[in-house]
Amino acid sequence: MENFLDKDTQIELLKNELGQVKNENIELKKRLGKYTSNYKKYYEKNKEIILKRNNDNYHKNKK
Repeated sequence: MENFLDKDTQIELLKNELGQVKNENIELKKRLGKYTSNYKKYYEKNKEIILKRNNDNYHKNKK
């Protein structure tokens, strides 16, 4: 009977751990979404400067 209790306890611990991992995953997805959103805003605002800098760097490195 002890083995069943131990297995049940292990199952509960694994379920709790899975719940924590799911919560962490949700939190990371929120942070990634916020970062992506901020970068898109930055890129749209500074698009011309970024493209010019990338073009200059490309030609500089090509030499």
